[in-house]
Amino acid sequence: MDFKTDDLEAFKCLLTSWDSSAEPRQSADMICEKLKQISSVDVICYLAVVRDVKWDISHTKSLCYCLTVGSEQWLKPAVDRYKESKEFQKHYWSVLGKTLWFSEIPELSDAEYYEYDKADFNECAEKSACTMRFCVTLFKLLMDLHEDRLLKDIMKHLGAYITVLIITNCETAPWTSNSAIQMSEKLRDLLMNFYGCDCMADLLKLCLELDSAADTEQVLPNTLLQLTFNYLRPRVRKEKWKQNPSYMKCFVKCLCYIWLPDLGEYLDSVLPVSLTLVDDHMTQNKVLGLKCLSHIIRNTSRTELQWQCRADVIYEAVKLQLYSKEVVLLELAIPGMLSILEVVEPYYKPVEPLELTPRKYDQIFSMLLFSAEMESLIAVRRTYTQHLGAFIARMSVAAVKHSRRFLRLVTAYLETYDGPEETSRLNTLEMLNTFITQAWPRIPHRVPAIVKTLLRLMYDVSLDSSLTPVSVKQELMKKARCSLELLQCVAPTQLNNCLNQMLEIETTPQCVTIMKELLAPVS
Repeated sequence: MDFKTDDLEAFKCLLTSWDSSAEPRQSADMICEKLKQISSVDVICYLAVVRDVKWDISHTKSLCYCLTVGSEQWLKPAVDRYKESKEFQKHYWSVLGKTLWFSEIPELSDAEYYEYDKADFNECAEKSACTMRFCVTLFKLLMDLHEDRLLKDIMKHLGAYITVLIITNCETAPWTSNSAIQMSEKLRDLLMNFYGCDCMADLLKLCLELDSAADTEQVLPNTLLQLTFNYLRPRVRKEKWKQNPSYMKCFVKCLCYIWLPDLGEYLDSVLPVSLTLVDDHMTQNKVLGLKCLSHIIRNTSRTELQWQCRADVIYEAVKLQLYSKEVVLLELAIPGMLSILEVVEPYYKPVEPLELTPRKYDQIFSMLLFSAEMESLIAVRRTYTQHLGAFIARMSVAAVKHSRRFLRLVTAYLETYDGPEETSRLNTLEMLNTFITQAWPRIPHRVPAIVKTLLRLMYDVSLDSSLTPVSVKQELMKKARCSLELLQCVAPTQLNNCLNQMLEIETTPQCVTIMKELLAPVS
């Protein structure tokens, strides 16, 4: 290139004038005078062709400061040269690439078990904030110069780097800072305004323009999201993802931005990584993986999930998590299993449920009932009772095949006090009401056992002198009475026989009143 190295002494001086602050040590007036001696073309060519220049934060800060102080007048010669010279275009892309690559977060190669804290990401936040400040300044100047085409070219070639930079710094993390988060928001809002997008999801779905017929023949998708996934894929492989926690968080964020019907196009990119997370031994990673799988199930069509046995793979992965005793895992695994079962084995409502051979619904429901029956931890019990009712509602009358074990579980749970909130008992009563409603043809055979369990609960509650609030006791009595009223609708004769027998036994006035009120319409 036809520039003199001596003319760049002012820029070299600027490179060495930075300290830990955001402003150079020299006065702004002095630097403005020095900038008049050099052009943006010379600076870009110098940074691109000088091989012994090791890129550091001073280069990014200097470029950003030149753009800020020199404004569009300083940048315009470089834009004009870009349009005229292909050789200069190479230098231009080289400098932009170096600036963005410099802000990449390094792998945690030496960390034991890849546990990390803020000390493992020293200077990463400062690098990211500085790079995003440079991007914001450059993009604003290009908009002022009405160089929209050049800005779109930057997004086409380097959009994946910019997107990852924005998303990895969008919320508090060991590799971010308040300054980086603020610059991330500014850069995101700037790009959204430029492309006319309402949210980040719309920006990621942006289909980048193609320049030539040669580009049109490429097979690779050209949405910003696909380019981002292509960038992240080698960094979140099974062998690498624990060394790149920032990129894994970025991957999960990108996944959450895709909804129905767009997610199906990216299943090959997102499903393997989600399964890898679920398969990890750390609970926090399992939780993240289950959230990803739940999002995929909700936002992908049944047909797409059934292709290539994807649904079966998800089913097996979620099934393994049902053996866990971690509440946070069960809270995600049980609803996730119910969702994937709808894809793997769409259930039907048979006329004769006892003629059915055991299916996946029966296997999973039986496994959950067994685990719940053997469980002694109150918190885990609450989780089971919260979600088992949804299984019964989905299985409908076919749930009667499990009535013996289910009613044994109901009896055991209603006999157990689980704290002032009585969450487990309330959930169990709600679950029982669902069972009576769905499996009503077979309920008459079970009325004596159900009535005995309910009246025992009402007796215990009416004599309860613990710290349980009165409102909770009233709610328990209300739900128990509701169960009895459902039995009255389903099997009135059996219920009346049971209540008449129970009236002969000494009990509390409150229980007697309820039984007489239930018998009153008949007598």
